[in-house]
Amino acid sequence: MKFICVLPVALLLVGSVVSHQYNLGSCPPDVPFQSHLDIDKFLGVWYVIQMSSSASACHKLNITRDGEDLRLVTYSRYGLLQKAVDHTFIDTAALRMPDPTEPAKMKIKYSMYMWWEDFTVISTDYDNFAAAFSCVNVIHVGNRQNGMILSRKPYLDLATADSLRKTFEFFGADRSSLSFINQKDCTGLLKSKSEHDRIISLGTLNINRDPKHK
Repeated sequence: MKFICVLPVALLLVGSVVSHQYNLGSCPPDVPFQSHLDIDKFLGVWYVIQMSSSASACHKLNITRDGEDLRLVTYSRYGLLQKAVDHTFIDTAALRMPDPTEPAKMKIKYSMYMWWEDFTVISTDYDNFAAAFSCVNVIHVGNRQNGMILSRKPYLDLATADSLRKTFEFFGADRSSLSFINQKDCTGLLKSKSEHDRIISLGTLNINRDPKHK
């Protein structure tokens, strides 16, 4: 059994909401992970092609090194802000690798939350696609989870996307909750300097949250 909870995020500042999927019970116990993940190859810009119960568009990630840990910066646009002058949302999360021998099994802390949660790279070929899954158990509620299908480009072929969707179902996640992210008309909002350098040109932003500055 599942239910959707819509949480206000910086509502007084931008009038935006972020959706998350909640489920009864604990997080899936046997999430598959990419063996021998090469972190350096995994770094860089990823377009979010599908994501659990998301209302965003132009969703993009940039993963970089931050000392011994990693930093994941999210850039996205929300429908409630389409008519605003500036409606880009930026959020920074910290990523840690508790066991260096299994780098695909990480912990992530988003700036708007107090806790760390599991973040697993399920599969990737580094140059084209990736699938990731995060989950945290919520006391007296169940669990909050988020699945993502990623691509190095603003699109992903249907066969690959469908194969990755099925992967989530194998370990108990609900693939039907994966929302398609609209990556059209995003040029200039979340644009890389080139198609290959994986460096984001930020432009105008209205929120910058960093877990280290809470």
